[in-house]
Amino acid sequence: MVSGCPTKKAKCVYCGPLRLLAWEVAKRLNKANVPCDLITGQEKEVVDGARHKAVIVEMADVSSNYECAVIDEIQMIGCRSRGFSFTRALLGIPADELHLCGKKIEDDGRHLCSVVYGSLPPETRTRQATMFNDESSEFDVLVASDAIGMGLNLNISRIIFSEMEKFDGLEMQPLTVPEIKQIAEFVENAKLSAKYFIANCEELLKIAAVLDELPISLHDKYLFCISPADMSDEILSQGLTQFAQTYAKNRIVRLKEIFTPGTLKVPKTQAELKELESIHKVLELYVWLSFRLDDSFPDRDLAASQKSICGMLIEDFLERLGF
Repeated sequence: MVSGCPTKKAKCVYCGPLRLLAWEVAKRLNKANVPCDLITGQEKEVVDGARHKAVIVEMADVSSNYECAVIDEIQMIGCRSRGFSFTRALLGIPADELHLCGKKIEDDGRHLCSVVYGSLPPETRTRQATMFNDESSEFDVLVASDAIGMGLNLNISRIIFSEMEKFDGLEMQPLTVPEIKQIAEFVENAKLSAKYFIANCEELLKIAAVLDELPISLHDKYLFCISPADMSDEILSQGLTQFAQTYAKNRIVRLKEIFTPGTLKVPKTQAELKELESIHKVLELYVWLSFRLDDSFPDRDLAASQKSICGMLIEDFLERLGF
């Protein structure tokens, strides 16, 4: 005769469609001294004593028992490429309680949503905003980050904050009063054209450090410094550095030296989406430089066409997510 103890149930599992959502849930719980594991396609962080899990839906464990399970963005069960993962979680997770969360905005069929967030290519953001602004279209709700306050012309009559925090690249931070005012002021003047320019001295210093030892003129260094390059983006930073070094050496920069046309594809994960967004920025940087150093950056048309393909692939990914 063998005696033993029954397996103790895990308290709760959160299943989300994106790594960032799972990360946010795990971060908040652990910050509140509630141990929570994080499991995504790219990482696995196991916390001592954790009886809670935050996972992307594809990583949901259907062999463990839970007191409670939460499946976020359940409307994606109808997604062509990922719907099966939501079906598997819905029917397979053994839980005493099952909570399904969706975007009720489109649930009753009365509204269609456009989507805008900061990492989207400008062309994609513009198309999403255009669909929302077009009075003849059915897109009458815009789901967005604070990117709506960054130079878009939007016919908004009312804005609703779903939360008062944002991810700053490292952790969730409360929205500042200036950020809230910026969005609110923009909405109040939505029909007026608005542009915002913020001179980031720290960013300029990072670019200047890359250019300092290169044998190029002060004027050319100035052009690279004011280019649309975010040095915190590793891929974009590498692109700028290679452009500048090749320009200093050869005075001509061919796009094919750092980018192979025909290799772009629809992203399948959040990490691949982020990478494609960065590639789009590199191509955008090449086009920007080609207008100022025309003879030295001769592949403008190729860069522009590949940039457009990037935008279409990103939009395809968003459509598969249900947007």
